[in-house]
Amino acid sequence: EGTDVAIGQLEVDAEFSHSVLTPCEWTPVEKEMVCHWGCDLTEISVLEEDGDVYQIKSDCKVRGVNGHFIETQSRWPPFTQAECHVTSATTPHSASGGPVTLSTGQVFGISTSSSDLGGYSIASMVKHAFECPVPPHFRLNGETKGRKQTWGELLAEFGVEVLKGT
Repeated sequence: EGTDVAIGQLEVDAEFSHSVLTPCEWTPVEKEMVCHWGCDLTEISVLEEDGDVYQIKSDCKVRGVNGHFIETQSRWPPFTQAECHVTSATTPHSASGGPVTLSTGQVFGISTSSSDLGGYSIASMVKHAFECPVPPHFRLNGETKGRKQTWGELLAEFGVEVLKGT
């Protein structure tokens, strides 16, 4: 609640294949290299609109910004009210909602805020999202409203393993 985080995936052509990043509950070690990923200068245009259905065209430019883990904070108002990480990455605002990976490639956080070229960024920890309920309006593959499960249960349903431990 109160965290600047957006997670989602646009529906893609069935022939498109990509790996799903592995989420984890780990905390980086001091000075570990981390990477904030975000879509920089993405252009999206609506080709066709029919009620709630949109045909869109996008030109995504994904970029990673490296930094080092500095410290864990109990919260970072107004962006997070839960534990978060401070990194030395200088991320653009377009990185908000993107994954933050450890040096070994697992996702431990979500880019939440940056210092606007001031030399640090904030990563909300994904482990806090796993027990949160999926909003009732969230729908997949044309299902109706009313999904009643946590994000962790939803990930498990789709075969995504969350790495536990520290």
